[in-house]
Amino acid sequence: MRSNAEMAELIVKHLGGSENITGLYHCATRLRFTLKDKSKFDLDFLKTQPEILGAIQSGEESQVIIGGKVGEYFQAINKAYKLEENSDGQAATTEKNPFKRLINTLVGIMAPIITPLIGGGMFKVVVSLLTATGLVDKTSQNYVILNFMSDSVFYFLPFMLAVSAARKFKTNEFLAMALAGVLLHPTWSH
Repeated sequence: MRSNAEMAELIVKHLGGSENITGLYHCATRLRFTLKDKSKFDLDFLKTQPEILGAIQSGEESQVIIGGKVGEYFQAINKAYKLEENSDGQAATTEKNPFKRLINTLVGIMAPIITPLIGGGMFKVVVSLLTATGLVDKTSQNYVILNFMSDSVFYFLPFMLAVSAARKFKTNEFLAMALAGVLLHPTWSH
């Protein structure tokens, strides 16, 4: 089993070297590269490596599918090659197509909050199952507590979006939360 540093070196080498990389970010399972010359992306070799689950060329992005260790590989690549990135790990985009830039921006904002949204949704399902099976009565204090816990992610979604957008646009997170707080103020919501 190779170390993260060795894998970082191997991946970058088969992308055509660090000088061929103009952008790097990651999602939950993939390293996503923007390359100067996509022909230097050695998909076939990368697909044969046991630590790599796959490699694909998708439009302007060259993707290396890692799985759960994607964050570790991302850090190792940035540590070794000092690739320019912003505070949320997203590469500065060089995309010219305004529609693709818009989609990339939305994905960059939404990606960090997907996990809490999934968690909140699953917790909501558990509360629904508990009430449907009669284990928890809808009039009980336990139901009230479980229900507001499961709703909290969705109720405070404007705060999560504000922080994520502030990181994406490199602005003050506290100011963004203050503006999102306007949406949740009781006077505004009535």
